[in-house]
Amino acid sequence: KDMISDPSVSAIYCNGLNRPISVDFKLIGRVQTNVIYQDKLELERLIKNMVRMAGKTITEISPIIEAVIPPNIKLEATLGGDFISSKFVIKKG
Repeated sequence: KDMISDPSVSAIYCNGLNRPISVDFKLIGRVQTNVIYQDKLELERLIKNMVRMAGKTITEISPIIEAVIPPNIKLEATLGGDFISSKFVIKKG
């Protein structure tokens, strides 16, 4: 079962490459996972796909976005550049 569809999950945090993803669970709070993105292109592909699901676009020229993926998933994402890693936060309504 994936984290987004798990009803006990309220938020997912990816703070950049080579950093573990954290998950907020409704009953136990934030837990650090063993999921780590180590491939810059893989992380950027995931972010672009989520942004596309929200009907938006994200580019190097406009690298920061806040969007809603239907039905009610809030997405905040940043595409990395020379000095910052790509990252995202998903919050379920």
